[in-house]
Amino acid sequence: MGYDRDEKVKAALEGAVRSGSKGWFIAPCPFCAGSRGNPYRKCFGILAAVGIYRCFRCEIKGKLHDMEDTSEEFRTAPSNEPEAPPVFEPPEGFTSLEGDRSLSLQPAREYLDKRGIGPELVHEAQLGACAWGKYSGRVVAPVLDFDRQTWLGFSARSWLPRGSVEQPYLNPGGMLKGHIFYNGAIIHEKPGEPLFVCEGIFDALALWDDASAFLGKPSEFQEDLLVECPRPVISVLDGDAWRESEALAWRLQMRGKRAGWIRLPPGEDPSTMGKAWIQAEARHAL
Repeated sequence: MGYDRDEKVKAALEGAVRSGSKGWFIAPCPFCAGSRGNPYRKCFGILAAVGIYRCFRCEIKGKLHDMEDTSEEFRTAPSNEPEAPPVFEPPEGFTSLEGDRSLSLQPAREYLDKRGIGPELVHEAQLGACAWGKYSGRVVAPVLDFDRQTWLGFSARSWLPRGSVEQPYLNPGGMLKGHIFYNGAIIHEKPGEPLFVCEGIFDALALWDDASAFLGKPSEFQEDLLVECPRPVISVLDGDAWRESEALAWRLQMRGKRAGWIRLPPGEDPSTMGKAWIQAEARHAL
């Protein structure tokens, strides 16, 4: 059965094109193409030099058994990319905040409440916190794969007042932020409706139903996925990064993607401006 799958992957390689990421090619997925929506959407990534492949839509992944049958162009492509984002476990001391009433995590619940994050969003985002261990005193937001179960990393935000800790945010070592999205499952949902792309986790939480986060600045690999997603894209980077927000929208437009950007006031981010304001601005951005 594995070799039958190999033949489909090799057939997809014939129509693949280089993506902006080194060594990666993209093509329509031979396993899910045509099953939902546009069959020509290029959501199938192939790290051709080593035969690693993955669909960012139906989530199939694997490695070719024999690369000798592929062309020299594919076999000699640069292979600077890792095989796949690593999988993580919840950090030591992690406790889900859904339904939690413990005294030790009351500061975490109060912190989220001040940021307008209630029980429903705690449930949907699977938020938790650590009262002990390396990430003690922090709210933990898992970065989940498209299956909404597999941890591809997490962000741990201190609930102490700003300026009281040296590193407000902590991520686990080895987390490949440039190859994953926070709340990435929604990228292929709601075709035709705007997708807001932000920098950080709390920005995306403020626009939860329609926002994903880069976990920093956008990478070429992330931009490749946005070009192929079924939604128009609106870049909503922080107020001090408005030129980068504009440039991202321009790059996507140059690749044929319907995209726009929103300029936030200086020092503001999506979580401070609020969803209603962002949505109103979005109507003028596209």
